[in-house]
Amino acid sequence: MLALAILVFLSGAVFAWAFSVWILIPATLLVFTLTMISEVWQGTPFVAALGVCVGVAILPQLGYAFGLATRGALSLPRPGDAMEHKTRQRAARINDAEAR
Repeated sequence: MLALAILVFLSGAVFAWAFSVWILIPATLLVFTLTMISEVWQGTPFVAALGVCVGVAILPQLGYAFGLATRGALSLPRPGDAMEHKTRQRAARINDAEAR
């Protein structure tokens, strides 16, 4: 079950990079259904199986939120990027002035 939880969480994080939030609806339903079938097949009582399914069904959403946060953090400008941009602009102006 732990391997499934890790896989579902990471797939939610990957979904955040490639898909909109609407992908979570079929993903959550699929995870919930497959987990319920697995738990009932193993002979787990219904209420306990329902609890496990709800717990596992939350993981794609948590993974999606983690993926969004990671994407946002990685897309932030780095401290040196602004200075490099200004330097390139200055160099381009100098080159334009020399070309005239």
